[in-house]
Amino acid sequence: MIAGTLGVLSHGLDVGSLKHARALVFTAFVAFQIFNVFNVRDESASALGLETFADRALWPAVGAVMVFQLIVTTWNPVQMVFGTNELSAADGLLAVSVGGVILVVEEPGKTLARALTREGALGGS
Repeated sequence: MIAGTLGVLSHGLDVGSLKHARALVFTAFVAFQIFNVFNVRDESASALGLETFADRALWPAVGAVMVFQLIVTTWNPVQMVFGTNELSAADGLLAVSVGGVILVVEEPGKTLARALTREGALGGS
């Protein structure tokens, strides 16, 4: 998360103002947390499994976070409080893509752990 956040900060400063970089970093950080909430639900089960979609409390919470994130980066009174500005669709896609890296990093480890557990269980019988 640190590397992704710092990379987004560097990119944001290269292409825009401090406010732009701040909005980009804040959005990437929120994206990391949204993806991570799915990732940490179970240490071994995939975040991409069907059981993820069955959690009726999780989806409204994630939706609310996404709406608040849009407000922080689009509504001027709130932008002034957070020191952000509006992001382009490309900026939003970048932030969400960087945040999604957490799944790319964690899912193979979970898959390996499940395989080793199954193999150990099968080998021990």
